[in-house]
Amino acid sequence: MATLATLATLAAAVATVLTAAEPAPAPAPAAEPVKAFLAPEGAGWKSLLDGADPVAAGWTVEADFWKIEGGTLIGDNNGKDSGRHHHAFHTKDKYLNYELHADVKKIGWNAGLMLHEQKSNPNGEDGLHPKAMDPWWGAVWPDTTVNDYKGKFLSLVKKDDWNHFYVKVENGQLTLALNGVQTVQFTSERAKKEGFIGIGLHHGGQKTRVEVKNLVIRPIVAKP
Repeated sequence: MATLATLATLAAAVATVLTAAEPAPAPAPAAEPVKAFLAPEGAGWKSLLDGADPVAAGWTVEADFWKIEGGTLIGDNNGKDSGRHHHAFHTKDKYLNYELHADVKKIGWNAGLMLHEQKSNPNGEDGLHPKAMDPWWGAVWPDTTVNDYKGKFLSLVKKDDWNHFYVKVENGQLTLALNGVQTVQFTSERAKKEGFIGIGLHHGGQKTRVEVKNLVIRPIVAKP
């Protein structure tokens, strides 16, 4: 019969194996925001929201849901359930390596940036989606395990107000910061493909509105 000491040793060994198999926890918020994550620095930035006409500004849109007013992009389902719960606003140009800044205000269910989109799915994303949705702000769907970030960065969020996103993509590595604090950094096969940039309005049948301003991009000449 196994002694108590032997059983204790076996239990400790099993616990060690299980602990080693667990995924690494999500990174904790930094103590202070990083200046470069809060506003564009240096030269070479280009606005993606010039003018009042989204099409002339270089976007493909669903006109019933999107407009530009005073340099601010507005997406709103007006409380209507059209039968489709996803409405996207895409650039006409594709991007691969870049830095991006945007101020985003989301009121309602779900919205966010859409990166490296291939536009193969008219009812959803096929790229990377930095979340602007409670409680998963700061995660990137689908490449980060969203539930690992559930509530992790809500302390950074200004509810129903402007929140600042910073994105850097270089050679497939994506860095995301929310209100100056880095939330994720990882390498993605999706980010290695040139793709469209978009804004997603995901209303889930609920009244949802998203506003985006100060949306600027700066290409990066990636190092080999």
